Amino acid sequence: HSQAAIASYPWLSCTGEQVEVVNDWGVFKEIYCAGNDSTFEFLENVLMEVMELFPSKYIHIGGDEAPKYRWEHCDKCQNRIQTENLKDEHELQSYFIQRIEKFLQKNGRELIGWDEILEGGLSATATVQSWRGFEGGIKAAENGNGVVMSPTSHCYFDYGLQSIDLKKVYEFNPIPSELEEQFHKNILGGECNLWSEHIPDEANLDSKVFPRILAMSEVLWAAPEKRNYAEFYNRVQEHYPLLEKLKVKYGLETTPAKIQTFIKEGKIYATMVSEIPNATYEIRWDGKEMELDGDFTQFEKLEKDTFEVKDWKLSVKVLKNGKPYGEKVEQFFEFHKAIGAKVTYHSNFSRWYPAAGEQALVDGRTGIIDFKDGNWQGFWGEPIDVELDLREVKEFNSVFMRFNQYQNSWIFRPKAMKIEISEDGENWNNFLEKEFGEEKPYNKKMIWNDVGTNFLIQKAQYIRIHVENYGKVPDWHEAAGQDCWLFLDEIIVK
Repeated sequence: HSQAAIASYPWLSCTGEQVEVVNDWGVFKEIYCAGNDSTFEFLENVLMEVMELFPSKYIHIGGDEAPKYRWEHCDKCQNRIQTENLKDEHELQSYFIQRIEKFLQKNGRELIGWDEILEGGLSATATVQSWRGFEGGIKAAENGNGVVMSPTSHCYFDYGLQSIDLKKVYEFNPIPSELEEQFHKNILGGECNLWSEHIPDEANLDSKVFPRILAMSEVLWAAPEKRNYAEFYNRVQEHYPLLEKLKVKYGLETTPAKIQTFIKEGKIYATMVSEIPNATYEIRWDGKEMELDGDFTQFEKLEKDTFEVKDWKLSVKVLKNGKPYGEKVEQFFEFHKAIGAKVTYHSNFSRWYPAAGEQALVDGRTGIIDFKDGNWQGFWGEPIDVELDLREVKEFNSVFMRFNQYQNSWIFRPKAMKIEISEDGENWNNFLEKEFGEEKPYNKKMIWNDVGTNFLIQKAQYIRIHVENYGKVPDWHEAAGQDCWLFLDEIIVK
């Protein structure tokens, strides 16, 4: 992003204030001032040097993740909006991009940028690289623009295997099925991306690139109807001796296994699922006390495909051809009285972080500190508004929830929370009301917030929970003004 340049040349920003160079990834509110002609003069000088170094047809100018907070509060930017007859800050971004594009075209080059450059309007000659999904690329292709597809769903190799494994990459099609055939010619191809902030050495780099790059290569070389994953998988096995000879420290093809669960008659059952052919498993159960004492049980061979969950922590070793494959897989559980309850949602969880869908908050599965582990359900810019039907009147004296907080990813604790209970679904009593106050800067670590209450024993069949989203990212944050996330893994009733 542009903060490194602004740290060196504060006059490029809207405020002119000195800022620090950031040392981690994120979205930052310090962006180039679009109201200063000196900003464009600076960028043109930089681009002249770039063009001298790189004789390529395309010049990638980025253009992504540009919060409008500074522009909204900048007199010069607001004046630019008025003098150029622009509607808002989104059209100001379009003005910015098109002004840079005209400069590149004058020098015989073509502009390419991330799909955010569509916001506010785009010239017919710019090329779009679609990273936030396929939608931006589809829109650009229908608009007549050239498109490079590189959605995070399939093409980001810095993502872990739990998100994008070998098979997921192989399923990538840069020409989406929903795009009409007349626009297919506008899809120039695809690209895999790998961001290196958290890649400390070449071995780590190799493990992220290989063998996934083999799948991406074949995807871009072969028509979809000619692809066969099973046949491709066998050929990948034949490549490993060559990679070893070349001293490539290749990684795994997929996560060793996934622990899938379902509820039956109030009990939790698990099934092991793996993309590894003929995988076998060894499992171990540990309770909370064992974890604290370091007194672990021994791994035992798993004899049944489906088995009942019987303790707090399940650890699984996966064996490929009789040898351990990757790190052990773990899942934590919490047994409580709402497991398997019927859940009615009055707000929408994000399609990017659905966890187990409509049963995620009462499936007994609890998350680790990483909000991307598949157990956390995310709500972006919305409250959590759900109603539980326990299917019968039950006695309980506590309702607890655990929220993930990671300010660097705009994940904040709730602003307020209200819990109501009812025996008949019509007459409701307050169980808990709580406000959390203002967020304070600035904890970049992932942390948990356990929220709830112990009470006198209550009787109820229905529990209604409203968790108020913090709203907008606070002014002190680099992403000020963006929508906040709420992340919740389980509603625990005891």
